[in-house]
Amino acid sequence: MVISKLNIQQTKNSYSFHFQIEVKPEDEGQYTFYFYRCPKEPTSYRTQVDYLFSAIIKAKNGDSFLSAGEKPLTFLYTGMGIVYFGMFWLWMKVMIHYSDNLFKIHYLMGALVFAKFLACILHAIDYYFIGSHGTPDEAWAILWYIIHLVRGMLLFISLALIGMGFAFIKHVLSYNEKLILMTVVPLQILANVAYIIIDSSEEAELNYGTWKKILIFVDLLCCGAIIFPVMCL
Repeated sequence: MVISKLNIQQTKNSYSFHFQIEVKPEDEGQYTFYFYRCPKEPTSYRTQVDYLFSAIIKAKNGDSFLSAGEKPLTFLYTGMGIVYFGMFWLWMKVMIHYSDNLFKIHYLMGALVFAKFLACILHAIDYYFIGSHGTPDEAWAILWYIIHLVRGMLLFISLALIGMGFAFIKHVLSYNEKLILMTVVPLQILANVAYIIIDSSEEAELNYGTWKKILIFVDLLCCGAIIFPVMCL
């Protein structure tokens, strides 16, 4: 798509302009925006030219600010939240029925399923505000971040304790098992915190891709640190 003429406004030593592009359904896809500075005076392509450039891009997909791939996520996360709530309700009924043979790990697993339910619902609310207003609501976003961290912590603690046979085979953890939990769980929490911070930032920022790969590697390293001792046992 080519724009033949722009309404350029000059204010002192700066210029500003705006334009609008409407993408038809048959032209949908991924587009790249390039900026070229073409000085009037003849200069060599090796000559360094300093300039300050800022752009405000407002992209809207019909009545929503979400992309075509993100629009169904609000309903998807809502549906998954309902499913997790049903699983939590079923788990509670099983725990009440077999109340004489319960262990602490069963309560921990129930808390994990409930945390998954809250995480899905809060994530759906977050996407709803993004689609309606273009930006997430800070209060709901912070709640989702907190629940996301709690869910990740409960998941790894539950997997580690089940793999170590806690409550089913033994009721006391060894020194090495406690050391694994004390090392891996904080690293997992730290990795999730950093991943959320980077995931909420702009992809065009410097070192975005590098930090994201590092954090995913740390996350996988934590998984391996928990699974390897379990396989050895």
